[in-house]
Amino acid sequence: RVSFTVTTLDPKLWRLVEPGTPPPASRLRVMARLADAGIPCGVNMAPILPGLTDSEEAIAAVAEAAQAHGATTFWAAPLRLAPLVKEHYFAFIDRTYPGLLRRYRLSYPAADAPTAYRDSLRERITAIKTRYGFAESPRREREAALRPLPGTPTAPAQTRLPLPL
Repeated sequence: RVSFTVTTLDPKLWRLVEPGTPPPASRLRVMARLADAGIPCGVNMAPILPGLTDSEEAIAAVAEAAQAHGATTFWAAPLRLAPLVKEHYFAFIDRTYPGLLRRYRLSYPAADAPTAYRDSLRERITAIKTRYGFAESPRREREAALRPLPGTPTAPAQTRLPLPL
């Protein structure tokens, strides 16, 4: 299984938040080639950036593109700002989207966004995943990822190493 991070399809925003990385369209094209070859692929839309990529339209656009390019899973999660990351990210917001800085300062007194925001975002993501045919359960997605591909040879039981958990 291969997962691709796609945080936005907006080329201008992508250049600002992910400089030096492959464009989202390129990632999706590679994913489609892998999916066409029978390799299960998924898209991780993370982090979702409040005020920038958290609209229904932005999330749905990435989910729709994921589906169109052969993704079998779609996962999304809100921005989390650990202490050192927070200062860097706030400086970025102040330079590029100063109108959002006050909202961020109020919303992120700690590392995580407020619970009400996270709950609302989770509901939005679940509805979008359902609309595009992605499994709702992360557990089902993990179980699918652990299944071997059809035709994949497996080692005989006596040659497997035990893994104590």
